[in-house]
Amino acid sequence: MAGFRHALAASVLLAAMANGQSFNIDFGPSDEGPPAEYAAAGLPGVWNAVEAEHTSIGNPTALYQLVDLDGNLTDVTLHQFGGMDLQSMDDPSVTGNDAILMNDTLITHDQNLETCMFINNLEPGTYEVISYGWMPNHPNQLANIRLDFVTETFDIGGEWPGQHVEGITYAVHIVEVTQSGFMGTHSGNVPGADLEIGASYNGMQIRKLNDCATSLLEPVAGASFGQRAFDGYIDPRIESSNGVDADTGMTLLNLEFNLPVRDAEGQFITPASFALTQTGGGDAPTVASLFTEDARLITLELDRPLTPGEWTTLEILAVADCDGGTLQGDTTLRIGFLPGDVNQNGIVQPTDLFAFRQIVNGFFTPEFGSTNDYIDTDRNGSVTPLDLFRFRGLINGVSPATQSWAGASLP
Repeated sequence: MAGFRHALAASVLLAAMANGQSFNIDFGPSDEGPPAEYAAAGLPGVWNAVEAEHTSIGNPTALYQLVDLDGNLTDVTLHQFGGMDLQSMDDPSVTGNDAILMNDTLITHDQNLETCMFINNLEPGTYEVISYGWMPNHPNQLANIRLDFVTETFDIGGEWPGQHVEGITYAVHIVEVTQSGFMGTHSGNVPGADLEIGASYNGMQIRKLNDCATSLLEPVAGASFGQRAFDGYIDPRIESSNGVDADTGMTLLNLEFNLPVRDAEGQFITPASFALTQTGGGDAPTVASLFTEDARLITLELDRPLTPGEWTTLEILAVADCDGGTLQGDTTLRIGFLPGDVNQNGIVQPTDLFAFRQIVNGFFTPEFGSTNDYIDTDRNGSVTPLDLFRFRGLINGVSPATQSWAGASLP
């Protein structure tokens, strides 16, 4: 046990060291930052909620000392010049933790004066900077995002897409911090902008690129299970195309990590880095192949659909590409397949019909996944009256259902 404890202590120390130069910053009231589990488009961790009051450049009177992702106070400081309008809004298109980050914003109304963040005392090295510049209630109002000593600038904005999307809600820069420890980031108005609305700066995430806290990204409201698989989902749709074979179901799983991953042997990620088991004692599907371009967004192709009436558990055996360390957070996904279980309680009951009607009429929106994940019964990509007919067929055992699923439950 002593060896295990030493290894655990070393891993905890490594994680703390890795997070020591990474920061999440929300520009808004000091008591209204997002929770630490919120990753936005970057890493989860403690958020600095700062008002970033306009102050002088050379001798700032409003200086903010930052905490890292683990909540440890650091020597890194931030002060701001140019953005003199801090607004808290209520854009109805944004909800949850996204709303906490995006509905508060610093604004500059001057064509020739940017909102400028001056960050000092950073360790030298390469950093990724995610800058959020989306204007609540005026999504088509663009902000020009730039960094000192970086040539690329980005104009960002657009209708809220249901989740963070690069080029719409944020821009990404890679910047080298020298021995000076300085980083300067800016949000300004684009030519011809409506200056009464101004340019937004909601916050930023700064990550030193040797920070290796690699984890599976959380599900996103409105994004389908097919886009990003999530734990606990029960597939309630048809299981058969002919009433005999369980040949209709999910065979593709998309996993998205915040950083690249690789297999435990240090090689490029392979199907062997993912293992599946299922309840009921039978053989689970296997990963037949995978596709990825960046080792972050990974598509797994199974050799057959999941088994109806059982839970299937996917275990992720991959490691962090940057240091070979274990992944942070959950490394398993449990996925159920129970035709007819629209309300996701693990048993097919009359209340599933009520849930079906609530979703199709817009009275209820599932927390995760898209509506098609729950009521596109025939899996054709759209919800039509035929889906209700197919749903009733599942309940009553009408072909192409393989059985009556009324009263069926998951183990």
